[in-house]
Amino acid sequence: MASHLSDPRFDRLLRQPHVEALAAAARSTGAEAHLVGGALRDCWLRLAVKDLDAVVAGHGLEIARQLSRLLSAKLVRLGGERFAALRLVGADFTLDIWDRFGNQQEQSLGEDLARRDLTVNAMALDLANGRLSDPFGGREDLARRRLRAVTDESFSADPLRVLRLPRFALQLAGFGPDHHTLQLARDAAPALHRVAVERIRDELGKIFRLAGTQRALTLLHQLDLYPALWLGQTATGEVQVDQPRTLHRATRPLERIPEAARRLQTLGLDEPTQSELAATRLALSFRALAPEANPAAQLEAFRKAGYLSRTEAANVAPLLHLPQPPRSKLDRRTFLHQSAEHQRPALLLTVAEALATPERPPWTEQPLADLVRLARQEGDQLAHPPRLLDGHEVQQLLGATGKQIGQALKEIERAWVEGQVTSKAEARAWLLRARAAS
Repeated sequence: MASHLSDPRFDRLLRQPHVEALAAAARSTGAEAHLVGGALRDCWLRLAVKDLDAVVAGHGLEIARQLSRLLSAKLVRLGGERFAALRLVGADFTLDIWDRFGNQQEQSLGEDLARRDLTVNAMALDLANGRLSDPFGGREDLARRRLRAVTDESFSADPLRVLRLPRFALQLAGFGPDHHTLQLARDAAPALHRVAVERIRDELGKIFRLAGTQRALTLLHQLDLYPALWLGQTATGEVQVDQPRTLHRATRPLERIPEAARRLQTLGLDEPTQSELAATRLALSFRALAPEANPAAQLEAFRKAGYLSRTEAANVAPLLHLPQPPRSKLDRRTFLHQSAEHQRPALLLTVAEALATPERPPWTEQPLADLVRLARQEGDQLAHPPRLLDGHEVQQLLGATGKQIGQALKEIERAWVEGQVTSKAEARAWLLRARAAS
């Protein structure tokens, strides 16, 4: 196993209080302890280190209990008869501990690293002396910004890693898979159907919460997963759409989301939240399916397959059938009313699509400024118009019943949105005129 002398760039990691406590607890039991995985990768790249993973050679539960008491951390047993996998959740850290001598088996450190997905995640830092074990060339791949499979079985052993590949390509700026790794992932992609849908949903959620989703979609396209997964066609391998054109329709507006967000903020709109950005990106990936597929129907099928939660699907659905870009005052009011509580992502999506057109539409200038101003001034009311009349009043006024009452209430609401009525008296008069005209 390739091993290197201690490197000063890991010093800040080794000095973290919970890492020092882990090293001390391991020494007290005589067990070897190594940090492994993403923390080493991110530390090497000088990125923020969040969650930590450690591998110990025996005494895992004893070490975890010591740390739980010392660090006031919650101890969670993740599974296995002898609880070889344990998690410590502290106020500002999460530490997963894997006992490679636990669960009635014994595994060497090299065997543990060999079962990991990518070489940049297959390094181990000895907490006793600060030496780095790098048997698969992870440091060289970090320098080359290359995502490379640890072994030829890396993806077939766990097909979910097929989705982790595009996620890492977003998470690690400038990184991409080499040709062989891409082919291994592509070969394993049809086996995704064997993976629990909860795991797929979680991985897709991470992808769409990251900036640069267009790069992930391009990789998913190369893996034959976009638009196939969106269309439920991965099981047969027969995708009944023009895949390159679909990808092009999706990636062009996705690329313009940052510019659209800046433009809207310049006009006074609040910065979109992470969930709003994720909904916008997802919506663009579904809108690109048209006209070959019904995006709303495909979204619902995607949700029923378990790839989206109800909440996520509910945030995306209103963005699939937005009205045309607003140009007139009436258009602006209708747009904000129909997008309801999803006004900000609706604006973001509409502007991104407009910026992605070969010739920038004129409505993206002053009409857009007027739209944002209206959203700031009357957005809440347009999303939820006041009830000027209730069902009982409509019944007394028109003698209507059942569905007729509901239809009349919708017509009054639309009249308010269009600015035709502003008060109860005006609503009554408008309704009587509308009934007389019909």
